[in-house]
Amino acid sequence: MRAEHLHVGTAKKRFLREIEVVASLHHPGIVQVYTCGEHHEVPYYAMELVAGRSLAELLLALQGQSLATL
Repeated sequence: MRAEHLHVGTAKKRFLREIEVVASLHHPGIVQVYTCGEHHEVPYYAMELVAGRSLAELLLALQGQSLATL
């Protein structure tokens, strides 16, 4: 969560609630959330590491390709 959003209304509370809900889901198509909490009043979550290319690498690889070739 971006620091400037920490104190906007109920954003922080909603962020933590949404992470807890996602952490309760178990499906092969959903990355597992292992834990969440706060450190010095900043919310965080830890997720499963998914092997593969980063979004930046994928975008570079796809540069110049049309949607029809994907």
